[in-house]
Amino acid sequence: MTKMFDPRFTPEELAKAGTAPKADGRRPVVPVPADAPPMDFRHTKLDKPSSVWRYTTADGGLVGYVARFDFKGKDGEPDKTYLPITFCEAPGKRPAWMAKAFPEPRPLYRLHEFTQRPEAALLIGEGEKVADAAAGLLPEVIGTTPPGGAKAPSKADWAYVKGRRVIIATDADKPGREFGDEVARLAREAGAAEILHLPGEELRSDAPEGYDLADAVEEGISADQVRRAIRAYEFPASSDQTAAEHGWGEPDPRYLQPQLLEAPVLPLNEVFAPAWVSWIGSAAEAKGAPADYVVAGLLSVAGAMIGNSRWACPWDGWTEPPLIWTMAIGNPSAGKSPGLDAILAPLRIVERNARQEAQTRVSEWRARAEVAKLAESTWKEAVKAAIKAGDDIPPKPREADPGPEPMMPRYALADTTVEKLSVILAGQPRGTMMFRDELSGWLGNMSRYSGGTDRPFWLEAYGGKGYSVERMGRDPVWISRLTVGVVGGIQPDKLKSLLMKTDDDGLLARFIPVWPEPAPIKRPNRLADEGFIENALRRLVELPMVNDEHGELRPWFINFNDEARDYLNEFRKLCRDMEGQNEGLLLSFIGKLPGMAVRLSLILAFLDWAAGGPDVFEITPNHFGRAAGFIEAYVLPMAVRAYADGAVAKEDRAGRKLAALIIEQGWEDFNSSDVLRLDRAGLATKADLDPALDALVVGDLIRQVPVPGGPRGGRPARRFIVNPAIRAAT
Repeated sequence: MTKMFDPRFTPEELAKAGTAPKADGRRPVVPVPADAPPMDFRHTKLDKPSSVWRYTTADGGLVGYVARFDFKGKDGEPDKTYLPITFCEAPGKRPAWMAKAFPEPRPLYRLHEFTQRPEAALLIGEGEKVADAAAGLLPEVIGTTPPGGAKAPSKADWAYVKGRRVIIATDADKPGREFGDEVARLAREAGAAEILHLPGEELRSDAPEGYDLADAVEEGISADQVRRAIRAYEFPASSDQTAAEHGWGEPDPRYLQPQLLEAPVLPLNEVFAPAWVSWIGSAAEAKGAPADYVVAGLLSVAGAMIGNSRWACPWDGWTEPPLIWTMAIGNPSAGKSPGLDAILAPLRIVERNARQEAQTRVSEWRARAEVAKLAESTWKEAVKAAIKAGDDIPPKPREADPGPEPMMPRYALADTTVEKLSVILAGQPRGTMMFRDELSGWLGNMSRYSGGTDRPFWLEAYGGKGYSVERMGRDPVWISRLTVGVVGGIQPDKLKSLLMKTDDDGLLARFIPVWPEPAPIKRPNRLADEGFIENALRRLVELPMVNDEHGELRPWFINFNDEARDYLNEFRKLCRDMEGQNEGLLLSFIGKLPGMAVRLSLILAFLDWAAGGPDVFEITPNHFGRAAGFIEAYVLPMAVRAYADGAVAKEDRAGRKLAALIIEQGWEDFNSSDVLRLDRAGLATKADLDPALDALVVGDLIRQVPVPGGPRGGRPARRFIVNPAIRAAT
């Protein structure tokens, strides 16, 4: 911002230099007489001005000048100051040009053009440089400013803005907005026909502090870009001036933060075998975490460890891998990580033991590989000799082939690339699982709107189908059954952000969300049975795959019996009915419930077996009934609680996304181009955006305001102001 007086000098020094008002009777002469000498003012300390702007009366008479002086401040850095220069006289003294303020009320810059162009809009900037930049770029406006810019706009004569369209160009800083608010008030009181706003922040996406229209013009901004940045001026509410007094109603709450539903109660005894109920309860108590998080980890880990050794088959043509993806939702202190660690820690022990056993096989293979190298070398020499002698080629000895290198088991991966994971899966056909302490980054990086390329891989990783991973400069990796479990944590606000930003391609709907109430803080009275959980996990990971007719490894398919099929069919009908009553992400989630019930049936059956139960040869009504009951009583209500922001009716979903975006961006006003430029899912096209804008207008969250057209015509972007009650509530 500019300074009216040079801070290097004291008031006494300024008075001596002739820059402060003097009690000598001198007063400015307005208009300046025609026979007055040319202005050739020289400051006693600042020397000659670097720039001068001429101020006139309405009929063109000269009032005086505003002069800019450049100097070096006390810190040696370049600085500047502005002084009014007027032609002054006093009895008995010779008239002279002096640094003395214009008489009040002071004229606006280029006032004579106001009468010459009565229909032109006024663009009022914070200084003459901005006014000149506006006049040079926008032929339809008169660029003007009050003398002194932001210092004393109330001392200017605003009568000449009556009936005019006024555009206030503000600098990108707090003083700039304060200047704009003051000028807007003065223009409104003077009877301006329309008051618009050109914020410096809208002229460049990364506008630095103090950025203004003059800076933008120097950088080559176009006239159309400036016109698109003009919006209605939103007047600040005073302490006794509420949104209601501005004509706003109460904003429709359906587009704002919904009330969080109560978490369902975890039906442990109805779903799990007694041995598992005991272990889950003691593990949760030992970790100081809700049992829900322990169950989330258990279902994901158990399913991934069964992996491609067993698949469920309700009937011919329908098979499901035992994968359950779970998302533990909660604040940082909710106990997500400890709860998941109750199952991940013993899994790491099982993996470590398996790797130690595998190390023996790897060492044996490496020894065979060394022998194979020698055998192959000897054989090659024999081949050369046979060819030279014309004898038959000797067969390659069996010792020359060490066989495939054994893979080191990888049961749980914390962070890896798709390429590395594909190599692991190619050598470990039963599958694996991934744990992410914070799922938001992983999910966000896969967004189609952030250029993510891993999303197709993970969409398929839930289904266990064949998949080829292309690798630059190397052969592609073929995975016959892409099977990867996923479990991790996420904070509620980050989940909400994902729900608003992501598109619905089914990735989020693959997760069972688990968002329980916080566990009471208490000292644990029991510890989890480590031997039980380690033994159960070891039994699951040792389930063998079987060979197909081609000798390739495949799952052993566990069929549903007839009664279980009947229960499954009734459950599918129930889900179909629910689909007709829901929208958005919840609709996608419900569509996956039949397959989820099949998967859970298989997992529960083998959890029973791993805890010492009978062998599993079929899925029974008991298995499926527990799975379906768990979904109805717990999984679906939890999804409604967690996915509320993504489960609203279709006609309201875009409106809620737009409301969330307005709050996120902190907009007080915006135009439709501002939204489209962000390319958000569900708001990325005009066809998506227009219904959302209309919905928020009806809901009294925003209000459309007129936008001036440019001299070339064309349809301007729709511009809106935001209900102050929305901003006050955030």
